[in-house]
Amino acid sequence: STVEGTFQRFIQTGSVKDKPRSERSKSVSNDEKSTDILQRFIETPSMSTRKVAAENKVCQKSVCNILKRYKFHPYKMLYVQELVNADFHRIMEFCE
Repeated sequence: STVEGTFQRFIQTGSVKDKPRSERSKSVSNDEKSTDILQRFIETPSMSTRKVAAENKVCQKSVCNILKRYKFHPYKMLYVQELVNADFHRIMEFCE
């Protein structure tokens, strides 16, 4: 029971505090993996975080965290029609 465990801990250590827990290893946060992910976005800025995550065998949230840590911002390219010289006259006519 909880009381018995606390009592045993007190007998063994002289304290009722829990033992310090070891942190979970952060495999994604190592510099080599971060460098690979950042390099991929530098080479191919239009690639999605989901595809980069799949290539590097990490979760998408980890890729987003790495991008955020290094001040990269995700964006989607918006393609619009190109304006030509003939459009200028139509625009000026509309404004008048």
